[in-house]
Amino acid sequence: ELIAPHRPTKFLSRPLAEMKAVKSPAERGIGIQILESAYRFTLGSIAGAAGATVVYPIDLVKTRMQNQRTGSYIGELMYRNSFDCAKKVIRHEGF
Repeated sequence: ELIAPHRPTKFLSRPLAEMKAVKSPAERGIGIQILESAYRFTLGSIAGAAGATVVYPIDLVKTRMQNQRTGSYIGELMYRNSFDCAKKVIRHEGF
């Protein structure tokens, strides 16, 4: 059973092996250097997008909890906890 897709792994493994086989960065060809830069850029982009996708909703809930005002009754809070806040945000504002 394969964990990773076969073709992309096979496509990327040879250039990466060639890149690691040389002793110094000066021995690498320009093509390998460009491939390495593209590889790092792609991984960085994916990591940044994943991080923002995970952190933004959590930060929104945290900010709403910190800035909540009381409701119609004195002392009544808009949100009971973080899960209640997230549920109300999704219900009233959408996902």
